[in-house]
Amino acid sequence: FAFPIATTIIDRYGLETAARVGVVLNVLGAILRCVGCSHSSLFVVVFVGQTVCGFGQIFMLGVPACLAQTWFPDNEKARATSIAALTNQLGVAAGFLAPVIVTTGDQLLRLQIVFVCLC
Repeated sequence: FAFPIATTIIDRYGLETAARVGVVLNVLGAILRCVGCSHSSLFVVVFVGQTVCGFGQIFMLGVPACLAQTWFPDNEKARATSIAALTNQLGVAAGFLAPVIVTTGDQLLRLQIVFVCLC
């Protein structure tokens, strides 16, 4: 439902604007998740933050192909797109390692602070 919105923003306002919207939504979502982890009664805020991050991710998924189309010659577009898309998947893989690292609520808050800093 939100993907057409993201592609419209990329087409109408450009790659830089779409990437900025995606980054702002990811940072906002990460901050909300951090706030939600600070107290157990705010756990619903974690879900809201994750939803905001999900909407931000929609903007970021279209960036690699547009970036390759804009900046790279024809013989390098496929390589540039695959490398940029791979970095997104590496971030997802790092997210799957988080449950192995985090064993207490205090560690969860620290992990969310790290995610905010990485955004």
